[in-house]
Amino acid sequence: MISLAVTRSLAWAPTVICQINRLTCERVALIALQRILSRVDGFTDDQLLALSQAVARASDADSWTRALIGERCIIIATHERPELVEAAVGSSSPPRIVLNAQKGLGLADRSGIAFLKLMDRLMQVRQLPPQQRMDAAAEVDKARQALPKAFFIIHDAAPYAVAVIRSELTETARLATASCGLAVERYRLAHGALPEKLRDLVPRYIPDVPLDPFDGKPLRYRHLERGYAVYSVGLDGNDDGGTEPLPAVRGKPNTPSDDITFIVER
Repeated sequence: MISLAVTRSLAWAPTVICQINRLTCERVALIALQRILSRVDGFTDDQLLALSQAVARASDADSWTRALIGERCIIIATHERPELVEAAVGSSSPPRIVLNAQKGLGLADRSGIAFLKLMDRLMQVRQLPPQQRMDAAAEVDKARQALPKAFFIIHDAAPYAVAVIRSELTETARLATASCGLAVERYRLAHGALPEKLRDLVPRYIPDVPLDPFDGKPLRYRHLERGYAVYSVGLDGNDDGGTEPLPAVRGKPNTPSDDITFIVER
């Protein structure tokens, strides 16, 4: 619970990179939770409920909105003040004389307007049903790539729509599977056996079976030889049976499953 609380503190950070770092920390915390549940058979219902509440609090629907607002402010300031470009873009920044020329010729203003239009489109994408967002985000990124190369701030520093939407959907799926996994544990504690299906958890342990943000269908659940898996089909949309990604092997290409899993083997 402490690790999830620490992770949640990053939800207020107003940049996309901070939110991606938050997701990394969140993933580590949830992997640790799976391992603990696989090894410890002594949790009380109150303890499992407290863990469920901690997972629920980790979800912050406004975190990505705040991050995109922050990115918008940073990129617009960079367009308005050429001296900030090097800090935003890094070593690929053109010479100051070029930046001042772009400002004087109005190219910076045109780039800024194009950036705001892209950001408006990205915000509209986030209002679509989750399973439709990846394709729509890809169209936003195509429009970005078609912009003049002179709009280098957009090309080098603005967030990519696909990366934002993929991260947001992945977090939704990861927290939903964890929430269902803890509900399964509470059911097992009360009934002495695993539920046959996630619908058995409704409404006592969860209000409804969460929908998979990647395909709009209910999250998957299956019994294992020992334990169970709750999972999302992930980015590729293929149901791989809830198998965990394979570890990379040196010298061989890694072809991991894209399923997003919460697995307890006990």
